[in-house]
Parts: sequence; structure tokens; C-alpha cells
Amino acid sequence: MPVFGDGAANIGAFHESLNFAAIRSLPVVFVCENNLYGEYSRINLTTPVEEISVRAADTACPASSWMGRTWTRSRGRDDGGRARPAPARGRRSSR
Repeated sequence: MPVFGDGAANIGAFHESLNFAAIRSLPVVFVCENNLYGEYSRINLTTPVEEISVRAADTACPASSWMGRTWTRSRGRDDGGRARPAPARGRRSSR
């Protein structure tokens, strides 16, 4: 379970990791701690969206956002917003 800040979501390695996990159907849960600041810059000055979870749509991965620490109490939410890996669909060959 990779945990990163919202500033790291602007780095290519984040997008490459998300894409790789999606195409390989890896059971990975990405956790972004969004404090609205990437190092010294406010998020609205560096990123077009404040909810980093919407970036998962590019790779067709399920995504959810929570305020504060409510993700630890997310079981049974009506919107299905639980931290969950994508279902494994079998290993794909790179050949």
C-alpha cells in the first residue's frame, strides 16, 4: 500500500505506477494524504483538481475520497467507498 502526499501526485512516477498496476491488475491500494500543499505550494497553484482521486479515472481504477481519518470507519458506506484493490484477473504475459 503506497502512501504519498498530494505533491507527489504531480510526479510522473505516480502516474506510471498507477498505470502499471492497472494494466497488470495488481491488487494495490494507493493512499494519498492530501494536505492541500505540495512542499511549499498550495494545490490550486500546481494542480488543476483538488481531489487527487479523480486522476484514477485515467486508468479505469476505482477511487474514493475521504475527509480526515474517516477512511478507517468506511465499512458499510452506501457509496461503496472502501479502500480495495482491483480484482485480480489473472497474470498477463508481457511477451
